[in-house]
Amino acid sequence: MRRFVLFVFLLISLSGKAQHNDDVGIMVGGAYYLGDINPSQHFYNPKPMFGFIYRYNFNDCYALRACTTLGKIEASDLDFSNQLQQDRKARFSNEYMSFALQFEYNFFSFWVPKQRWSKKTIPYLSLGVGYFLNTSESTVFMPFSIGMKRVILKNYTLGLEWTFSKSFTDDLDYLSDPMETGESSSLINNDWVAYVAVSFTYRFSVDKACRFFNEK
Repeated sequence: MRRFVLFVFLLISLSGKAQHNDDVGIMVGGAYYLGDINPSQHFYNPKPMFGFIYRYNFNDCYALRACTTLGKIEASDLDFSNQLQQDRKARFSNEYMSFALQFEYNFFSFWVPKQRWSKKTIPYLSLGVGYFLNTSESTVFMPFSIGMKRVILKNYTLGLEWTFSKSFTDDLDYLSDPMETGESSSLINNDWVAYVAVSFTYRFSVDKACRFFNEK
């Protein structure tokens, strides 16, 4: 928790110094897990997550964002009907804190006043790298996000995002060797953490336009 608070204060201080084409805000949603217990069922057993986001907008096309989140993932073999899991009866609960840096791309020009090609509602995607601190094994991860955001007031934006984080460990669920073969691999059967979240951000400035959209 101390590291989370320090990271939040660092982002706030950075935004306070820049305050030019910056966004600062919060994220609230539900996190879930994919791995040996739940290999493919999306939105299985979601748990509350909370995050803080800082975004530096190079222009209305590209941005770099830093995000930190707190969340929890849980799963149980008994929630699934196959006989192997019913016999194994594995279960886990894992709290985590994550830090991520992502490059963000807007598919359309995101709202710049007085620019005719600009739109108030746009889809976007982002990709980056991050680090999980959790109750089993801390690890590097790669987050990939898809989402929509909309300007709801002059400087306020509401967003909806679905993020998938590929971890580089197979032990978030404490099952690095689920078949008890005596072997494990960091390259296959890795655990994932995903979340769906609503974001609410404040835009300090919206005056930089990208020539790419202007030339369309």
